[in-house]
Amino acid sequence: MVSTLTLLALASGAIALQVTSPSKTSVWTVGDSETITWDTVSSDQDSFNIYLSNMASYPSTTILLASDVKSSAGSAKIDGSKLTPGNAFTINFTNGTETEQIYAQSSQFNITESTTSSSSSSSETGSSSTTFSSQTH
Repeated sequence: MVSTLTLLALASGAIALQVTSPSKTSVWTVGDSETITWDTVSSDQDSFNIYLSNMASYPSTTILLASDVKSSAGSAKIDGSKLTPGNAFTINFTNGTETEQIYAQSSQFNITESTTSSSSSSSETGSSSTTFSSQTH
């Protein structure tokens, strides 16, 4: 009987709030909006805060990305302007008042610098072509 109760307790914990994205193969980009997704069950907390954390770097980084997020939403869009490049970041879902109480954590993932040079150079090309046209008249 005890082993059955133990198995039930373990099984119920295994299907609780779970971060599904980002995953270990995810790479986010500084400045880009990113979407965090999760699975939930009815016994999970109604809401939580979302933190971006990196304990692999010194000093460690912990940034509040969203607060009072409804568990039932299943996803949240994150403003990429708060991101900084680096390796081994995690997303933590925490208790709103006791942030050290983590409900769920993502796999580690990386954040890279933005590469927007191609759109800048096409803008410059368009501008110089307009200037050249007006000089020929």
